[in-house]
Amino acid sequence: MTDLSYTKISEITLTDLVDYLRLSELDSSQTQLLTTIQAAAVNYVVGVTGLQLEQLDNYPDLTLAVFALVQDMYDNRTIYVDKANISDTVSTILNMYRTNLL
Repeated sequence: MTDLSYTKISEITLTDLVDYLRLSELDSSQTQLLTTIQAAAVNYVVGVTGLQLEQLDNYPDLTLAVFALVQDMYDNRTIYVDKANISDTVSTILNMYRTNLL
């Protein structure tokens, strides 16, 4: 039987992010940056979907969206300020869960 377990958004660790980003050792400023980016990515997912933070763990593909957002924010060192800056993959995943369609 296939193991269908996944990392829940609430369980993503700094080590998970470092592994995903294929980074080597981090200094304290990089650790702080990555922690801040993780929080921004999760908050972005909450804002776009309209789901409550507690609900995010129910959707495994939203974890992928968080990882993708973290990678993009880390690589580009920018925060999304308009819809033109979000990748199509992340947008597609998040749109499946939008509850605030105004």
